[in-house]
Amino acid sequence: MSAPLRVLLVRLSAIGDVVHTLPSLAALRRALPNAHIAWLVESLSAPLLEGHPQIDELIVYPRRQWRRQGYWRSLGAMRRFAGELRARCFDVAIDFQGLTKSAVIPWLARIPRRIGYGGADGREISRWFYTERITPPDTVVHVIYRNLDLLKALGVFAGEGKEEPDESDRSDKSVQFVFPDFSAERAQVDSKLSALGIAPDEKPALLNPGAGWETKRWPAESFGRLGAKIARELGCRVLLTWGPGEEALIDAALGEVPAAFCGRVLRAPATSLREFAALCDRACVMVGGDTGPTHLAAARGVPVVALYGGSDAARNGPLGRGPIRVLINPETECVPCWRVRCDNPPPRCLTGITPEQAFEAVCAVLRPACV
Repeated sequence: MSAPLRVLLVRLSAIGDVVHTLPSLAALRRALPNAHIAWLVESLSAPLLEGHPQIDELIVYPRRQWRRQGYWRSLGAMRRFAGELRARCFDVAIDFQGLTKSAVIPWLARIPRRIGYGGADGREISRWFYTERITPPDTVVHVIYRNLDLLKALGVFAGEGKEEPDESDRSDKSVQFVFPDFSAERAQVDSKLSALGIAPDEKPALLNPGAGWETKRWPAESFGRLGAKIARELGCRVLLTWGPGEEALIDAALGEVPAAFCGRVLRAPATSLREFAALCDRACVMVGGDTGPTHLAAARGVPVVALYGGSDAARNGPLGRGPIRVLINPETECVPCWRVRCDNPPPRCLTGITPEQAFEAVCAVLRPACV
């Protein structure tokens, strides 16, 4: 009897990209139930995968820690890390990231089969390090389906027959997102919400003003006005969610909330990544840009309104089981620009989307009752 196939999945970061790789993990596990599947990930996204039922081994790639050591020491640490991977005797590595930093480690580890993207998805010099290159057809647009296409090299045809989502409804119940058990985090979240006066059966709306790029951030003031409108017209409690360094955005949003609704539109409690996943399970709707929390909420089945500017919603829009709407300003001819900062700020692609338009989208996806 031959030994089970040993597979290393490589998707280092970021949170939304890790979420978009989960359907490939699920498809691979279905096709190869006896395989040993490991996932190589950076520390910031690792908590999302800890204890995952479809992963046999989670390997944290400490690249940020190495960078603080200087070039020569980090180079030595990388080679030692690759040696540790080599000792695990993986048969195949699949690089879903398509960057030099993600492709070079399986190469240094001498994994015999190294599968990655060809064409434009194989960025920088990543293609030099693969033994097999897959170039998805142009008809396969969304990154989730393009990721699934990489599995063809192993005879897994997970993406066959799947239709790309349209802009009016981006839900896809055929794509499977499997997560670890967040029940412990759910208890912690329940306690934090109780401290804010939110009852266990109450489903708040989540609004997330933050995003890594300027061209992905809808104005914080617009989030504040949207939150007040949701509180006033739908009776929902609204939580403004945030991560490290985003406190000023929450302050700006709360500054637009009339005093009469200050008890209904609240700063969300600080959460870990796993706690945020549990918080999504308490929500009736999520509104945000092209950022990890939006994609995580969609994957957890929360109704989502996504506000898109500089990035391409057709390729990187949220996907999940719940109803999803993507708002794009149709009067901006420069999107998607894929620029971190706008050449002519503020970005009209986002400032042109009004709180009223966002509220209409919220009403379109919202569950029958918020509370």
